[in-house]
Amino acid sequence: MIKTIYVKDFALIDELEIHPGAGLNIITGQTGAGKSILVGALNMILGERADTEVIRSGASKAIAEAMIALPAKNPVLDGLLKEAEVEVRTELILRREIRDSGSRAFINDTPVAISVLKAVGDQLVDLHGQHDHQLLLREENHQLVLDVDAEVIAALHDYRVQFEAYTALDRELKSLRRQEQQLREKQELYRFQVKELEQARLDPDEIEEMENEMLLLDNAEILDQKAALISSVGTDGELDITTVLATLEHALEDLARIEPEFGSYLQEFEAARITIQETIQFAERYRSTIEFNPIRLESLRNRQSDIRKLEKKYGKNVSELLEYLDDVRSKLNLADNFEIEIEKLEQKLGTTRKTLTLAALRLHNARIFAGTHLSESIVAELAH
Repeated sequence: MIKTIYVKDFALIDELEIHPGAGLNIITGQTGAGKSILVGALNMILGERADTEVIRSGASKAIAEAMIALPAKNPVLDGLLKEAEVEVRTELILRREIRDSGSRAFINDTPVAISVLKAVGDQLVDLHGQHDHQLLLREENHQLVLDVDAEVIAALHDYRVQFEAYTALDRELKSLRRQEQQLREKQELYRFQVKELEQARLDPDEIEEMENEMLLLDNAEILDQKAALISSVGTDGELDITTVLATLEHALEDLARIEPEFGSYLQEFEAARITIQETIQFAERYRSTIEFNPIRLESLRNRQSDIRKLEKKYGKNVSELLEYLDDVRSKLNLADNFEIEIEKLEQKLGTTRKTLTLAALRLHNARIFAGTHLSESIVAELAH
């Protein structure tokens, strides 16, 4: 029910507000009084085309607005409002503004497209007149009338559930076929990559270990020289540090017996002497472990170079290369099983198609029954 119609600066109308009462309302007047202008404003509110010529002379815009009480439960209307993100209240305010720059539409102060305003208006108001929209006379709307029947609602819900299941399977099958085609095209490349990466025998810890070993091999001569220098300090007759340390230790012992303050220095000196002796001994032992192996060093450099080339080629580090190898293996394994997976989906899709067809037939029959019952009811009412 239309509760309020508000029109401002529309054609000859300066400002007008109408509050229709319940039941039949009649607007009368002589020719030219503005009855058709009012109907034109209502048409504009309901989403019909409007020209800028309707703007009243001297005004910047024309406004037409209607407050309409929501009818009984209407799933189609609810869906339209939800899709347009319009807040649903007990009343709807449909508003249309026409400016020189164009037209704007609102439902409950929410901007909407004119097409949405028209679709909502079709569900709320019927205008019966030449060239005006008449909901019941539009064949495409007949289904909406039938679909409010309880039996049809149940059948329609079942059909939609089955249709969604069918379309989901169909999308999955199409996606799998696309993947199959893509994998078939890349299969040879993937096989080559798997072979190349497997032959490389990559290890995420290898790079660090290899670099450490190369550092030692590359500096073997320096390591030997420095270790020999430390070792010689403990054995060189001219600079025998162990003898010097022993002499100093005896002197500190004598001093500490006379002056107790030397006692703490004596303890620290003894610890330092032990550390120095252990360092000299370690340097002597370490010299025997130093490896002079240019062949091994060259081999490691070649290995490092090969790994760097692979990383550059694929744009990935060793850890990422190993992940990529696993991924490619999985894809090749999937490619080998595509036929089985596709066949399973095709069988499932066939079964779902049969279920969907039965659901469609039930919906069709429910609509036929509802239509027949509605027709009989209409004929009986009109006959009366």
